[in-house]
Amino acid sequence: MRETARRAGNFNHRQLDLIEHAVRTPAAQYTVESHRRSHGVVVETARQDLIGLEQSGLLLRSRVARRFVWSPATDLADRLGRG
Repeated sequence: MRETARRAGNFNHRQLDLIEHAVRTPAAQYTVESHRRSHGVVVETARQDLIGLEQSGLLLRSRVARRFVWSPATDLADRLGRG
């Protein structure tokens, strides 16, 4: 799956890890804070990683209370295959 995701876009290793997790766990939700903690990066790096995946159409953003939450696109595996 990592190679398929790599071919689908110009993603860094953190984004590739998240894509792999999202394919295996379609009900997963990601926040800036969860991504930041998971990869040991600063808030802005985590935010840019998630926004980049959203702009690529792989994650969908919604608002829960006062924070943004990203979820895998329902057709994530198909989107990766088309890349």
